[in-house]
Amino acid sequence: MRDHGGQRVRAGSIAPDLTGEMRIDPRGNPLAWLRVRRDKSGLPLIDTSQFEAGSRFARDFARSRIGAVSSVSWDATGSPSGRRKTGGRVPATLGDAAVDARRRYSAAKAAVGPDFASLLEDVCCLEIGLGSAEKKYGWPPRTAKVVLQLALSALARHYGLIGEAA
Repeated sequence: MRDHGGQRVRAGSIAPDLTGEMRIDPRGNPLAWLRVRRDKSGLPLIDTSQFEAGSRFARDFARSRIGAVSSVSWDATGSPSGRRKTGGRVPATLGDAAVDARRRYSAAKAAVGPDFASLLEDVCCLEIGLGSAEKKYGWPPRTAKVVLQLALSALARHYGLIGEAA
């Protein structure tokens, strides 16, 4: 996974176009696919605030997982250092960032509720396709798209990307 311009996409799913600008290849990630896909009236299936909310949620999920892998603080010599001058353990900077990301991720899940949080995690973080999500939850075809749109709107409200009236 890569983070490019605030957009989390699979490695290889962004590429420069003929002008040198980076574009999202929607085959790489369900959220990106929804962003470039249009409805019958020509509007994107998810808007910019929904896309940004889902991307932010996925980044915090990914960053919260990194801390679990790397929790040792390294000194300038390249050897592990786990003590402060006071004798206590030194939390790794990466670990601190992971704790902050985990806190933001948990707050977002709580704000949208357990039903929306589960779908958001599946689609935004684990990059499970909408069809697979529908099968997992026992929903009829094309239901996940609508529920995900609602979940992303709730998430965007939590992040302050849209107002309560939206």
